[in-house]
Amino acid sequence: MGGTGGARDPCAGAPVSAPARLRACDLASCEGMCCHDGAWLEVGEEARLRRVVFLHRDAFPGLPDRFLDRHPGGTKTATRPHAYRQALPAHFPASRCVFALPDARCSLQVLAVAQGLHPWALKPRVCWMHPLREAVAPDGTLVPLPPPADPSGDWDAAPDYPGYTCFTACGRHHDDGAPWEEALAGEVACWQAGGPPQER
Repeated sequence: MGGTGGARDPCAGAPVSAPARLRACDLASCEGMCCHDGAWLEVGEEARLRRVVFLHRDAFPGLPDRFLDRHPGGTKTATRPHAYRQALPAHFPASRCVFALPDARCSLQVLAVAQGLHPWALKPRVCWMHPLREAVAPDGTLVPLPPPADPSGDWDAAPDYPGYTCFTACGRHHDDGAPWEEALAGEVACWQAGGPPQER
């Protein structure tokens, strides 16, 4: 996913005081804009992803040989140019993760379902958690953190970067949206379980 830091970087501070109300993911509408800048990988995910591609190369038509990019902050899935039908936020590049299919579905998720696995079993953690993050509670434990309603409080906001999560379709506040606990019940349950069953 987009943003300015590496994978699994817990947000410091108190929980969001005014969390966003959210709508369910609708790929036909959002076109997978959350995938526009690739996905940061956590420790161990690069090896797992390379193994999946090696064993199931036919499941990834058009995947370039270089499907991962290394950056100072870590490793991300590579991207390629993509012409979106909608107007993206001005600071989002017109690109998309190389694992995204033309219809915006994730080829890793499609493969997982075909293999009889949990739909998120092969996806990077940052992908299936979106738009949640993790926060450090006062007692030192990690808790799921919903996106703020006010985009100026976006976790990735910087002087030269307005933010990421609050600018994606499923992380953006909607007055008619559902409470985040309801909209993201699947993600919260998966997070509480430590990840998709086949991922552990």
